[in-house]
Amino acid sequence: ITTTDQTANEFGFVATDEQDDAQEIEEEASKGFKIEKQEAKKKRAILTVITNVINDDGGSAAASDFRMSVSGNDPIPESFPGDEKGVRVSIEQGSFSVFESALDGYTQSFSADCSGTIELYGKKTCTVTNDDVHQYSTSTVVTTGSDPSTESSDTTTDDSYVQPFDDETIVTPGSDTSTESSDTTTDDTTTDDTTYSTASTTMYEEDQSDYKFLKKYIKVSQNSKETFSNLPDSSNSHGSWKLYCVVDGEKVDCTDDDGVSFTLVDTDGDGEYDAAQWNVLEGTTEFYIESEITIINVQSYPTVGGEWVVEFTTQGTADLIIRGIDGTFIGPSDDPSTDLVFSKLSDGQRTIHPIVDGNLIIYRDYSSTFEGSLTNHVITAGEHHLEFTFGNNVQVAHNAAFRVDWRQCANFDGGFTLGDCHWIGSIVQSGNAQYFESMSVPQRLIVEGIPPAPSDQHSLTFSVDTAKKNIHAYDFLTSWNQATLPPNPGVLNNLNECGEEGAKGALVTCNALLPINGGFRVEALVPDALPGVPGTDTSELTSDRTFTYELTFGDRTIEIFGDKAISNQLLTFNGFTTGKSHSTAEYTLSWKSKSTDIMVRMAGHLALSGTGTAASGVSWGQGEGASNISGGSYHFKLGTLDNNSLGSQDNQIKSAAVLVPLTGSIRIIKDTQPNDTQDFSYTTTGGLTPLTFTLDDDSDITNSNIQEFFDIPVGPYTVTESSVTGFDLTAITCIDSSTPSTGDPSTRTATINLDPGETVTCTFENTKRGTIIVEKITDPAGDPATFTFTGDA
Repeated sequence: ITTTDQTANEFGFVATDEQDDAQEIEEEASKGFKIEKQEAKKKRAILTVITNVINDDGGSAAASDFRMSVSGNDPIPESFPGDEKGVRVSIEQGSFSVFESALDGYTQSFSADCSGTIELYGKKTCTVTNDDVHQYSTSTVVTTGSDPSTESSDTTTDDSYVQPFDDETIVTPGSDTSTESSDTTTDDTTTDDTTYSTASTTMYEEDQSDYKFLKKYIKVSQNSKETFSNLPDSSNSHGSWKLYCVVDGEKVDCTDDDGVSFTLVDTDGDGEYDAAQWNVLEGTTEFYIESEITIINVQSYPTVGGEWVVEFTTQGTADLIIRGIDGTFIGPSDDPSTDLVFSKLSDGQRTIHPIVDGNLIIYRDYSSTFEGSLTNHVITAGEHHLEFTFGNNVQVAHNAAFRVDWRQCANFDGGFTLGDCHWIGSIVQSGNAQYFESMSVPQRLIVEGIPPAPSDQHSLTFSVDTAKKNIHAYDFLTSWNQATLPPNPGVLNNLNECGEEGAKGALVTCNALLPINGGFRVEALVPDALPGVPGTDTSELTSDRTFTYELTFGDRTIEIFGDKAISNQLLTFNGFTTGKSHSTAEYTLSWKSKSTDIMVRMAGHLALSGTGTAASGVSWGQGEGASNISGGSYHFKLGTLDNNSLGSQDNQIKSAAVLVPLTGSIRIIKDTQPNDTQDFSYTTTGGLTPLTFTLDDDSDITNSNIQEFFDIPVGPYTVTESSVTGFDLTAITCIDSSTPSTGDPSTRTATINLDPGETVTCTFENTKRGTIIVEKITDPAGDPATFTFTGDA
C-alpha cells in the first residue's frame, strides 16, 4: 500500500505509522487484494532542482511558469513547477537528467549537476537559469534636407498602448533605445536614413478548458506606440518625411498607412515639429492548440478482482484527463461506491504519476510518441465506462467485467472433517488437504455476467500441468463425482456442492444453477486419445491409462451448468506445451447458450506410481507418480473466456499435499464341502485387478482356490460370488484386524474395508448338495400299479 501524503526526509526515507499500515494492510488483504508491504525506509538519493529567472529585458515570467521534469530511476516527484528556492527530488541511484519546458523570450542554461550519475545517499544540486532576451523588428524614419551632423534620435515605448487580455499578464520586452548609424545621400536634396528598432511581439495565452474539453487559446500580437524625438524643425506637414516599414525583409513605404498613423509632433510648443510618432504595425495571429487521443482497445472484458488495461496513443501535448462516466466511479478500495481503483499510468516508456482526485485522473502536459496505458483494479461486475480527454479530443473506453470464482477442494482444512470438501481459492497444501496418488482433486468454476457472443457460441480455455521435472502430475481429467469413487482411502466423501463461501454472489449463483433449482446441465466427454507426455517416456501413452480407468469408473466428463439451455458442448485437447520444468495439456471447452451465468465442474487425476495390481492399470512405474515431485507446485489454470483473458486464475497444489497411496492386501479363499471340481465365478468393485476371477477347490493347477490382491490402495471393496447349481453358499467369513469387513450369504457379497498395512481374508464356504435315489421294485415285475411317495425334503 503506497500513500501519497507521506513526507520524505532528505534521503527519501519515508516515515510511516506501523499501526496504521498494519491495519490498512489487514483491511486490503481481507478484500482479496495482493498486498506487498513496502519497506518504511528505501535507500535513495536527493537531487535539488533550482529554477532561476532573470528579467532584465522586460520579461516578467516567474520560476513557477517553467515546467521541470527529471528522468532517472524512479524520481519523486517526476514533474513539477520551477521554484527559485529549489525542489527536492528523491531518486534512486544511477544516471539522471533534468529537463525544462522552454518559454518564448528566454534562454536556458543548465549547471553541471543537471545530468550525470548520482550515488546512493548522494546529494546534488541542479540550477537552471532562464534569462529573458529582446527580439527585434525594425522601422526606418527617413528625412530629407536635414543636416545629419545635428540630427539625434531617441526612442521610447509607450506601454499604455499595450492592452492586457482578460486580466492575463502580457510580457512585453523593453525596446532598444540605441540608434543605428545614419546614411546620407546627395542629389538635389540630402536624405538621412535613421533605423529604429521597435519592441518585439507579445504573446497571450488563455486556458479555455472545462470539465470535458481541454483547449488553449493563444494570441501573438504587436501594437505599441513608438516615438522618434529631437527631429530637426519641420513645417506642419509630413513634408519630406517618410516612414518605411520592413515587411518580410522588404522596405515598404508605410507613411500614409492608416494603421501606422505616422504623425509629426510639436513637443515643446514652439510651433515647430520636433518629433515623429507612429503605431507599430499590428500583426496578430490567433490559434488553438488541439491534440488527439486514440483508444486502441475500446471494448474490454476484464474479470472482477483483475486489472483493466486501456491502451491509447496521443498526438501533441495536452493535459490528459480521465474520469468515470455513466455510473462508473474511480475511487479508493474502501469506498463501497467504488467500481475501479487506479493502479498505474504509463506513457509507454515508464510509469508516470498523475493526480488522482476522486473520480478524476489528471496528468498535466502529457506527451508521448509511444503507446500509453491506464491500469485500474476492477472491483465490481458489469459495465464500466471511462472518458479520456486530451486537448479538445474526447474518447471513451468500455468494459463488461465478469466475475470469476475459481476454486478447488481442500479435503482436510481447519474446521472441517477429513473428507469434507472446503472450496478454497488458494493453494492446496499439506496444511489443508490430504490426497493420495490415484485420487482426483475437484475443480469448480463459476462465471457471472458473461457478455453475449456471436451465435451464442462460447469457449473457455484452460491448461493442466501433466508433468513437472519429468514426473507425472495431473495425468488426465476425470469427472467431478469420480473424485469420491475408489480408489479413495476414505478421505473425500462429501463434495459439499456449493460450499459455504465464494466470491461475491458466487454461492447464490452456484445454487441457482443446479437443475433442482431450475438450472440447466450438460456433460462434455473428455477426449481419450492422449499421447505420451513430453519430458517423460512418450512411448507410455496417457490413452492406455484412461482406457483402463474408464473400464472401472465409466466415461470421464466435464459438467456445464447455465441459467439458459445449453447445447453443442465439446471438450477439445489442443496438445501439450512445454516449459523449463513442466509439460502442460491445453484444452478448449465450447458450448452454445444464452446463459449469462455458468458453472463448470471437473477434476484432475493425481498420477499413480508403481506397477501390478496396485496400479489398477493406470500407473506410470516406480517413482513416476505425483507424490514423487519434489518442491514447488503444479497448476490447474484458466486461460480465456470468449478470447478475453481471465487474468491470473490459477489453482495450485503443492507436492507435499500428495502422498504415496496407503496400501493393504485382500485374500479371497474358496472352500467347498467336500472338495469338488466345480468352478465358481467372482466379480469385484473398487478398482481391483482383475475385475473378475474364477476359483475352485479341487487341488489341481487349472484354477486355484485363492485369489490375492497385494499392495492395493486402502478403501472399500466388494467381492461377489455367482450362484452355482448344486451348491449352497453356507457362509462368508472375513478376518479383519481393524475396521470390520463383513460377509452376507443372502447377497453372496463380501464387503471389505481395507485399512493401511493390513490383509483382509474372506472365505466363501460352499456345501455341495446330496442326491437321494428312490428305486421302486415290484414283484412280480411289470405290474402296472402306481405308488405314491412323500418326504420332508
